[in-house]
Amino acid sequence: MRIVFALLDQNLTPQQIGELLEDVPQATLYRHISKLVEGLVLEIVEERPVRGTVEKVYSLNKAAANFDLTDLEKVSNEDLMRYFTSFTVGLMADFARYVRYRKGAGYAENMFSFRQIPFYATPEELTELGNEMYPALLKASERLPAPDRKRLVYSSVLIPVPGNPLIQTEEGNPDESASDVLDEHSEEITREE
Repeated sequence: MRIVFALLDQNLTPQQIGELLEDVPQATLYRHISKLVEGLVLEIVEERPVRGTVEKVYSLNKAAANFDLTDLEKVSNEDLMRYFTSFTVGLMADFARYVRYRKGAGYAENMFSFRQIPFYATPEELTELGNEMYPALLKASERLPAPDRKRLVYSSVLIPVPGNPLIQTEEGNPDESASDVLDEHSEEITREE
């Protein structure tokens, strides 16, 4: 994760990343960079010839964060977790840029917000909600820049909650906390390394 944070708002070579993460052995650093590229979290944005070898420049792979629903139907749970990581890394990069360049104005003035709104819906009601929201977002995305307009990014994540708070099912344990799930996933990644 430290490699990802190092690249939040800049492109770097492995040597530059290593200078920021001095305590990480070079072999470990290269192995982790390779896994992040393989997992579509990082991408190579430039290759420079340097003294008979090729130096690679890495960036966060924000393009991999936008997937078509039909693509997601075909992926394994492991790949789905990688793709979602790419999406959230893109969000973190956008947020890091916002925080870095914010000029002291309040969040309301900057039109910044994030929130969670839990709700219940049938598949039909969810389709209806999408049919109501999508045209408004599409219309907003077609507006041209103007002196009184700020460029904004609307990101969305819709996550079905496993189980039912009133009825225990095989689909998931409603009492299982998000940190338990993340700890379990982190253990899997650590075992792979």
